Amino acid sequence: MVATTTSLVIGSYHISQWRYLSPLPLPISEDAPTPLPPTRTRLAQGFTLLEVLIAFVIAGLALSALYALEMTSLQGIRTASRYEQAVSRANSHLALATRADPLTAGDWRGDDGSGFEWHLTVRPISSIKVQPDYRPTSNMADNFGVTLYAIAVQITWHEGRLHEVRLDTEQIGTQAR
Repeated sequence: MVATTTSLVIGSYHISQWRYLSPLPLPISEDAPTPLPPTRTRLAQGFTLLEVLIAFVIAGLALSALYALEMTSLQGIRTASRYEQAVSRANSHLALATRADPLTAGDWRGDDGSGFEWHLTVRPISSIKVQPDYRPTSNMADNFGVTLYAIAVQITWHEGRLHEVRLDTEQIGTQAR
């Protein structure tokens, strides 16, 4: 088999290409120069130790950035979960407060567990006397008082800093008799 070499020099790089011309051996004359093996190109030599170290440093920086991003994401998920728990707890306290009959103005606080604290405020906004259009029973009063109450529930917890969820509503209640 006979091979020929084509060489190309670009800048400081020497590129060689071997080609096999024939599967049959051809006689080589004594005065013909013997072909030299191709020189190794830059890629065939491999990477230097410095290049490998730089690649490891870049990979390490990328991995540490991904780790920091993951930790931030996990912290965000935890905070969102705590807010969801706080809203659920506030809804429960609000439901209990609006079911009271009669509503009583006041200010209450307590520990709700798992690091949550609650604060419930019920205060009257306005009161009026109402006269019903009809009296279904004869023992019903001619008029009675109704009061509009403002009800606020606040849930707080500490997680690096103070977090708070607050739900407000208004409820009509009868005056205590």
